[in-house]
Amino acid sequence: MNVDGVRYDGKSTSDINVTTSSKQENNDQNNDDNNNQNDDKNNDPNNPNKDNDQNNENVKNDEENKNANKYGIKVTGYSGYYDGSSHKAVMVEGVKNDIDTVTYSTDHTNWTAEVPVVTEVKDSGDVYVKVERKGEPEAYEAKVTATVLAASISSTDISLDEETVEWDGEKHTPEIISETCILNRDYTVAGIQPYENIGIYRITVTGMGNYTGTKELVYEIDVVIGEKYTVSGYIYKVTGDKTVAVNGITSKKKTSIVVKDTIYIGGKSYKITVIDANAFKNCKKLKKATIGKNVTTIGKN
Repeated sequence: MNVDGVRYDGKSTSDINVTTSSKQENNDQNNDDNNNQNDDKNNDPNNPNKDNDQNNENVKNDEENKNANKYGIKVTGYSGYYDGSSHKAVMVEGVKNDIDTVTYSTDHTNWTAEVPVVTEVKDSGDVYVKVERKGEPEAYEAKVTATVLAASISSTDISLDEETVEWDGEKHTPEIISETCILNRDYTVAGIQPYENIGIYRITVTGMGNYTGTKELVYEIDVVIGEKYTVSGYIYKVTGDKTVAVNGITSKKKTSIVVKDTIYIGGKSYKITVIDANAFKNCKKLKKATIGKNVTTIGKN
């Protein structure tokens, strides 16, 4: 018989080598050292047998899977990006309809013949499959994971009701529209507010829930070349991207006028380069006019 790793030969216990526990500890330590050396060898990129060792392990796993699934059943969990549609959470191949009974469970407790479905990211999770075959004492069971991945928010139809508006001195707040996404369920918004001045404004939409990433929306307030705008009692016609002409005045009772070098329309600077013909027509009380340095053309008044 063996006592703590020592074979008993009928002698008294006083004759038994009491150092056997230390021997066993040494053996255990040697085994640990060997295992650590094997781990180091497998992790060593310079180990010439690393690939062979891995291949042998893969063959072992494949053989175990083959033996475990003697029914020839293949079970695959769903994996795809969120698209608003429902999908079967699992696909089972190799089923023999005349002798197999297939049931499904998401908790390994409650089983049903109906295939579970996944629609949203939150529906992702483990699915259990059981195949019972007539004449076989044991059922085949498998566990897979069904995964719904968050879709990119940039691919959605989220947009602005208006991307460009003409400056009119009023405040404008763009509206975000979408036929498929809902604010604070599918996305959040940063940077949206009432805008008044001419400019390009960037609004960031960030996905949440079934969506990920960001989408940038661009909102622009601008003037229209050829259109007239009133600023501080003077009427200006936009002639270019950064130039205007004085086209008129709102009060004909002025006794003096000042045509500045530049004028701001909606927060944007424009050079005054022209005074249109008849811009000050019928200003009968006008006695003094100051003309800015950027004016190069003055029409007949």
